[in-house]
Amino acid sequence: MNCCDLVLFDDRLVASVSGMAIRGAILQGDTANWEPLLAAVGEPLIEDFMWMFEVRTDDGRSCHAYKHVMTRRYLHLDTDGNAFSFVSPNRYRPIALRRLLRGVLAP
Repeated sequence: MNCCDLVLFDDRLVASVSGMAIRGAILQGDTANWEPLLAAVGEPLIEDFMWMFEVRTDDGRSCHAYKHVMTRRYLHLDTDGNAFSFVSPNRYRPIALRRLLRGVLAP
């Protein structure tokens, strides 16, 4: 596999990404932030996602989790527009946005 390749495993999107995973914990699930998603996918596709929660990473990033309504797969974006793949337990790895979107939107 190459850096940032996606693997669909047991209906979960898993990323094989070189580099360290960043630890993160759910900060809140009450106040949605749609700006990172809007910047990533544009207004026509934003209605295909649900905002789920905000994660605070150990390096201080604020990441928002969005779930696609049809595929049920997650897109994690920080407020700077960087994409992350969830790696259990409670870790996030940087991944190319285009690659992550391809996996999240795939039927």
